Amino acid sequence: MRIDREMEERKSVERERKVLVLGASYLVAISSVNRHRSPNSGTSTLLRQLRIVHQHGLPLDTRISFRPIVWGHLLESVHAVLHGLRHLEMKFKRAISLSHRDTVLNYKYLSNDPSSALDSRIATAIYELWQDEVMPSLMEYSANFYLPENATYFLDAALRICLPDYVPTDEDVLHTHTRCNGVSEERLEFDTFSLRLINVRSQSLDRLKWMHTFDPADLYCLVLCVGTVDYDRIPAGDTLSPLDRYLALVSELFSLTSPLVLRDIPVLFLFTKSDVLSAKLSRAPLNEHVSSFPPGADPLDVAAAAKYIVRSTMEARGSAVRVASRPLLMNLTDTLDTRALTILAQAVGHPH
Repeated sequence: MRIDREMEERKSVERERKVLVLGASYLVAISSVNRHRSPNSGTSTLLRQLRIVHQHGLPLDTRISFRPIVWGHLLESVHAVLHGLRHLEMKFKRAISLSHRDTVLNYKYLSNDPSSALDSRIATAIYELWQDEVMPSLMEYSANFYLPENATYFLDAALRICLPDYVPTDEDVLHTHTRCNGVSEERLEFDTFSLRLINVRSQSLDRLKWMHTFDPADLYCLVLCVGTVDYDRIPAGDTLSPLDRYLALVSELFSLTSPLVLRDIPVLFLFTKSDVLSAKLSRAPLNEHVSSFPPGADPLDVAAAAKYIVRSTMEARGSAVRVASRPLLMNLTDTLDTRALTILAQAVGHPH
């Protein structure tokens, strides 16, 4: 009996493929402009994408549990819009919007209970505010005030989100962002192997303090999720740009002193939020915030931006690595990208 149990445990260990997932947002500190904002590299979105593809959609109870989170995003978004109007001294085009503004500002939603609901008046107020003709002009200057990256998604869906029987869709869940810190694990089971995902959140990357939490020799793959949309956010009092800090992290990860270079493991760079980046470049051209962006490249083009980020990553990695090159994969992903599981399965050497 003991021998059988030991054999089963050994098989379980042998079929496990341990994957380290790191979040590396360009935004590494809270700036005076974005004082309510934390780094968001896209690791939580990646893990949800993996679960959705693996489970062929999120279970109903899981989606229902996201109701308060979605409502929180919606309310945060409309408050950010109202702050932007005040900050830029822009006025509503419709007189009734003043009344809707007061409804929003006076509304308090404090519940985390998925069975609760938003007041129907707040749904109407948010929807009507978002329809005011001043909003397109405001969005042109959204780089000048804090606006959650998925604000337009939630504001466009305000009426649906506020329905009494609202159930978040998989797409709604993918657009949410849950702020958390530290190290967490998740397991995905397949017929012939299992993926054990060790997720290190953005705030935990400082000086690789998290390295003691696992044995790097057991890793099958390193996944680095890189948030691409914070290139224009320079923390107050900092001398390094967000891009410089990200490249310094890449150099540190692949230096001779990093335990991660002790084995030939595949490295997968996922440059996340390309859909948000596409919308942002028109408002904040890359060459206005990154001095080393090539003069001949189009600063409004996502492909050019991706090429620059990949090249810079390769240069930072190449300057650090002094040993045999490791297998390397790079992909530009967006919020609804479903290829992550296939790419990850390929990286650990198992077809999916």
